[in-house]
Amino acid sequence: WLRRIRAIPCTVNARLVEALRQASRPAPGIDDAPDVALFTARLSPGGAEKSALDLATALVAQGHAVHLFTTLGSDNVWSARARSAGVRVVHLPEFLPRGCWLAYLCLYFERAAVAVLHISNSHWMYENVHALKRQLPSLRVVSQLHAEGRPGTRDYLSLAADADDVIDRHSVISAFLRGRLIAREHIDAAKVTVVRTGIDVVKEFDGQSYGRGDWRQRYGMPPDARLVVFVGRFSDIKRPLCFLDVAQLVLDRLPATRFVMKGEGPLLATIERRLASQPVLASAVLIEDASAPVQPLMVDADLLLLTSAMEGIAYVSYEAMALGLVQISTAVGGQAELIADDCGRLIMPGEGEVQHFTDAVVELLADDQRRRAMSAAAQRRIQVWPDIDDMAAAYRQLYHELVVATESECARNAADSAWHTGIGG
Repeated sequence: WLRRIRAIPCTVNARLVEALRQASRPAPGIDDAPDVALFTARLSPGGAEKSALDLATALVAQGHAVHLFTTLGSDNVWSARARSAGVRVVHLPEFLPRGCWLAYLCLYFERAAVAVLHISNSHWMYENVHALKRQLPSLRVVSQLHAEGRPGTRDYLSLAADADDVIDRHSVISAFLRGRLIAREHIDAAKVTVVRTGIDVVKEFDGQSYGRGDWRQRYGMPPDARLVVFVGRFSDIKRPLCFLDVAQLVLDRLPATRFVMKGEGPLLATIERRLASQPVLASAVLIEDASAPVQPLMVDADLLLLTSAMEGIAYVSYEAMALGLVQISTAVGGQAELIADDCGRLIMPGEGEVQHFTDAVVELLADDQRRRAMSAAAQRRIQVWPDIDDMAAAYRQLYHELVVATESECARNAADSAWHTGIGG
């Protein structure tokens, strides 16, 4: 079906195209707040997607006009939230065949005076950015990378490297990822900038805003039951089946422990089949839909368990720390840059990891005082970490530098042209 979709020719009416070209355009924005087109796969639950939503809304608050495009079919449950914050949201798969997207975007960018293209986890845009730049050579391009894929796979680092000649700056969320992009893809280090992911710790992830015990009461869970949670996509990268392996061993030692898996994804059916075949495990595990807010669950949980095979820095780790939820995570990607020894536990992946996870869970569940100390340390650490406004300010500065550089280059080219033709004296 994907090949058929891609083969559909663009049939935009030529007179409509000409009318769009001739339509009045808005005056260019001030230099330090250029119009930004932010491309992401979708606006549905996921760390990179939530980061894109946060960035778009924060940039609008700082004076930018932001046009957020999605390139993958989805229910896009966060669309209303983005629009209510002033973000202009365009879901390309909803109204155009793929064959029309590029022509539409060229017209849209010209019409809206878009100066910066920001790519965040959009496979389609990475593959088409060369064609877009040929039509709009003055467009500045920023590639934002969140995580590395499995070895041997064609991941976003590979896609960004293939488009490096038209990308003005690569931004990454961790020092680890910066090193990987430079070493693995041989990108010029001067083009790679670390911009930390920030979250809203004042409103959205302020633990005082959520009543403790509300989530447990809703699901009939005893207030004294130990609660360990998994929050993330049910995919092979996040390894929810490893979480179940750990849960099974923990139950052998602490039978009253309860577990929650909050998410969605391709492994959901596999998880359900496993639980159906293991009644004891099933009686201790609850699956919660990803669409419900995560905060009520986190403030009622005792531990967050991250079993990911790969991460940049997990978005859920920021959320947990802001809400004071102690986490045990695989030591992958840039997790160690965020999770210090006094506020969480890191487990090396590989042989024996399930037992190491189990031991850490049992140890921390048995030590309330230690968990409280780690919870307080996690909240202190996230308070000094860059927040959502800091993240937006960093990109605002980056956009400004790129746009000013473009304007200076255009001015030099115009001056050179005038000198060679004898115009202007």
